[in-house]
Amino acid sequence: AQLCKPGDLRQEWYLRYQPLRYGLIDPSLGGEIGLQHLCRDAAQLGIMVIADCVFNHTAVVASRREWEAAQRDERLLEELKQRLDSTFGPELDRNDFQFPWVALEGSKWDDPRFMYEGWGCGEWSELRWTPK
Repeated sequence: AQLCKPGDLRQEWYLRYQPLRYGLIDPSLGGEIGLQHLCRDAAQLGIMVIADCVFNHTAVVASRREWEAAQRDERLLEELKQRLDSTFGPELDRNDFQFPWVALEGSKWDDPRFMYEGWGCGEWSELRWTPK
């Protein structure tokens, strides 16, 4: 389950794909008990509940333009890494994210060395594999 940025459920759909925490179900979606009830009731009706989860990235902490600029500016890169620490800590920190940053586009879109940057948008905070 994932906890996204708090807000109105009527917001744009893509905001639900920017998780902040993976150990909590967003209370605005009904919370863990609500999910258990939904699954129980659905099963009684012969309906399967399928979870649509995001595990490759987290919420946006910087624009694509900022990430691009940070590749040439150590001070800005450190600032963006501090944003990762403060936004996702204590569960995650800067070492849980992919670096160097690269836009996934053009010839890089299917290059295994660059498979971590999401969808070419360049804004999501891409997670790397970690034993956590």
